[in-house]
Amino acid sequence: MLKSVMAAGTAAVAASTFGVVGSASATGVGEHTPEINWFGHHVYVKRHDPDQAVVKVKYSCEGTGLHLWASVKQGPHIQPPDDTTSASARAWYETPDAAVPTCDGDAHVFRYTIYREDPDGQIDPQWKRLREGRAWAQFVIFYVPQGGDPSSPSRGAFSGWVKVETPHHRHHCGHHHGGHDS
Repeated sequence: MLKSVMAAGTAAVAASTFGVVGSASATGVGEHTPEINWFGHHVYVKRHDPDQAVVKVKYSCEGTGLHLWASVKQGPHIQPPDDTTSASARAWYETPDAAVPTCDGDAHVFRYTIYREDPDGQIDPQWKRLREGRAWAQFVIFYVPQGGDPSSPSRGAFSGWVKVETPHHRHHCGHHHGGHDS
């Protein structure tokens, strides 16, 4: 499964307050390479499908995009940077295997949906749903820079703690989202 392969060498997000961040988390744990301009502090579980959540990111790269990976994990025993693997996760959502970054030299800001599904599109019973609260998030792009060696791709990454928000919590906090899924 892609989760176990990607978890060992990837990273992506930051501290848990409002907005977006452009550096590692407040605890100093995390990673931030120049390709990742910022990653949103909040992960929003979708109202009509709690097996999906949305992250927001701004990144840039130039060359050929190979793969894009976003992951959000929760569990009481996750201790970054030493242990952010599936062994400590209670809940884990990630991007599908075929996600590819756009590497045209421009900065791209987008909302990206992550899933609690396996590569066949089935709900993975090993992973519970994300809950309100703190989670470890990772975002990584793999690409070959213009004129670069395809056998030696580059990597842009960002990792850190974020806050998961569920529709129930947002409703009780008085936020109005105009009937849209987050």
